[in-house]
Amino acid sequence: MNPLPSPSSGESAQLELVAWLTEHPGSTVDDAQKALNWSKSQLAKAMTDDARRLAVRHRTGSSRKWSEDEILEALRQAWAAISTTESVTSMSYARYNQLVHDEIVEGPSSVRVLQVFGSWADAAEKAGVPAGKKPNRTFTSAWTDEEILSDVRRYLADPNTRGSFAGWNAWKKVNAPHAPSGAMILNRLGNWSEIKARVLGE
Repeated sequence: MNPLPSPSSGESAQLELVAWLTEHPGSTVDDAQKALNWSKSQLAKAMTDDARRLAVRHRTGSSRKWSEDEILEALRQAWAAISTTESVTSMSYARYNQLVHDEIVEGPSSVRVLQVFGSWADAAEKAGVPAGKKPNRTFTSAWTDEEILSDVRRYLADPNTRGSFAGWNAWKKVNAPHAPSGAMILNRLGNWSEIKARVLGE
């Protein structure tokens, strides 16, 4: 068996890792380690704040590349799986993710669906699957989803941060006082790893 190739030491390895994560948005550090054929210790030595901002901590679903047709077929299979066994009139983003997680349906994560089609409603419509209506709000939000994602994009691009959820509120206080709190962002858009994957994959 051939020995593992040694990445260039110091800054070169760090730049190589950042370059790979930049070219493969929505990837985890484990994905990078496997692709670069590095050991855990080699990966650890190459980690920088830039790499942490670009990497997604956890990801549901397979890392396989999915075509649009395959994604639409996965949505149809998911709908077939629940519409025949459950009293439902539509399939939510979260319910689809659960089916993939439980390996009832083979398909990409809902984050990947959003990256490819732009919105859950558009993907469902193209697949011929009912996605339900957006809930009526009894209040007017101060932020649109795009405004929130724009601020998160700025945060992840800031070289002085690690891009972690824990650092969001401190960063926003100085750099984006108009932006919502971390808790509100999660309430609106889902977990932090999925939000990062969505922003980095654009």
